[in-house]
Amino acid sequence: EQIVLDNELGKEYLEQLCDIDRTAFKLEPTPQALEWAEKHPWMYHILRRKNSVLGYTLVMPLRKSAYDAMKQGKIFEDELRVRDIDSDNPEGLYLGSIAASPKVRFNKQPFVTGILCGVLGGQLGRSSREVIAIPFTKTGQKLAEMLQMRPIVSELNVSGIDGYSPAVFVKQPYERKTPLNIGN
Repeated sequence: EQIVLDNELGKEYLEQLCDIDRTAFKLEPTPQALEWAEKHPWMYHILRRKNSVLGYTLVMPLRKSAYDAMKQGKIFEDELRVRDIDSDNPEGLYLGSIAASPKVRFNKQPFVTGILCGVLGGQLGRSSREVIAIPFTKTGQKLAEMLQMRPIVSELNVSGIDGYSPAVFVKQPYERKTPLNIGN
């Protein structure tokens, strides 16, 4: 069966994303998160087979005030509001989630996560904006490191999952070192 990557969250897949979050992050979706999904579905990449979501990513372009506060560890994802999202001229990007469905067989989860990291690697690797992430699990930290992010703030006033101590990770913006010569 063919695997499809959607560059936007279809409403018919929202409940499956909520189920993934309940399992992966041990949290119920917040009203703010549901509002992001409704008003800005383009922030999500959905990996699916037919109508079954295998995993997803969430990358949020943020206004300066929200981005700076998150980068300093003063606010966290659950405090972001729709008004903090800036699709036109963001200060930076916040990598909110990379998650695989618990319904994906365990031996296939690295495959699903690998595809999602590849999508993110392409998207974030060439971004002209700085990117931050605040992993809440050891796996999240490993994924941030795979995406060439490094920790910058390590003493946060928030608990991770299963005893993990979250940190703020950052990836600097991409700067082309050589001109792109296409067709010459």
